[in-house]
Amino acid sequence: MANLSLPTTFYPPLDNNTQQIRLLSFKDDGNFALEVFDLADRPDYIALSYVWGSPDEVDEIIVNGRSFSIHQNLFLALRAIGWHLRNFAEGQGKNEKSKLRVSGRGMEVETEIPEVQNAQSAKDEDVALSPGRWKYFWIDAICINQDDIPERNSQVQRMGDLYTNASFVMVWLGPDVDESLAHISKFENGTLELYSTASDVEIAEDVTVKNFFGAAYWRRLWIIQEFVLARTLLFVSDTRTIPLDVLMSKLWFNRDASVRRYPFVHTALSLRTSTRNVWLTLSSLLVSLGSHECLDKRDRVYGLLALVDWTGFRQPPIKADYSLSAKQLYGLICTIYSSGVDAYYFTFVAKALGVEPNIAPDV
Repeated sequence: MANLSLPTTFYPPLDNNTQQIRLLSFKDDGNFALEVFDLADRPDYIALSYVWGSPDEVDEIIVNGRSFSIHQNLFLALRAIGWHLRNFAEGQGKNEKSKLRVSGRGMEVETEIPEVQNAQSAKDEDVALSPGRWKYFWIDAICINQDDIPERNSQVQRMGDLYTNASFVMVWLGPDVDESLAHISKFENGTLELYSTASDVEIAEDVTVKNFFGAAYWRRLWIIQEFVLARTLLFVSDTRTIPLDVLMSKLWFNRDASVRRYPFVHTALSLRTSTRNVWLTLSSLLVSLGSHECLDKRDRVYGLLALVDWTGFRQPPIKADYSLSAKQLYGLICTIYSSGVDAYYFTFVAKALGVEPNIAPDV
């Protein structure tokens, strides 16, 4: 697995005892700057929601004058964001043909971007979502020193605040959904089926719709809290954007459907639109989201902490601590949930964390 982090001395230092964060910005020369801000006194920023992707597929960017390795999926997201920024700056939002320079792995080619129509209504063209306001970004793989355990603990612990306080959360589903956004934008309100009992629903079977709702992104555990906590969600592809409220207006929910075609999408959207009263315990979330994916099994817990209501627990809430092994984390959960939960729950938690079940393990 490639080492995607830089020496600790590269990162502008953070005081883990404060609410400091790093934010990334695009420079005019196509490279990037990384700066430190206090969360309470930060500029407007956008939080990126995406899938890390294969650790074997990496590209290089330049951050603060030094080479920085990132997973290819993030590289493609940054390339797309850069296109939107350039297109806005050059045409002030007008749909014009332009050249997009694609670089990576020692190759540079120029690709002509066809004339496009952004999938935005008059409301969605609000200045708050315009590329003209895209200046600072919070991206976990770049803004957190992943090799610094105390920093990683501190930053992961405040991810709920990071996504709640972002101007909006930008969703990158991957490089294969550009046509999907264009296609979905053409549907009339209430006609796009997320799932259906019918076996021959053309809308649900359309390949471009499948690319959108079937993207690997939806299966990622971390996106759940990102979805639920975001003020606003904006889907972004290579040349198009569509806000979540526009997408939701086009969806028709058959609540009595016995066959759900896209259960992971259904879970994310349902959690965001529900009151979540029955979802706010760690036990409910772990059981309900057991099929979602994460590279580190401990993230099955840490990726949900911002959604958990700890009211009524005598023990302190669980905090992100990557110095704990999965077994130690399991023991901590068993201690906090020492009463009122049956043995099946502990067996399920053990399976989620990849450890042997034990009702009262040593922490």
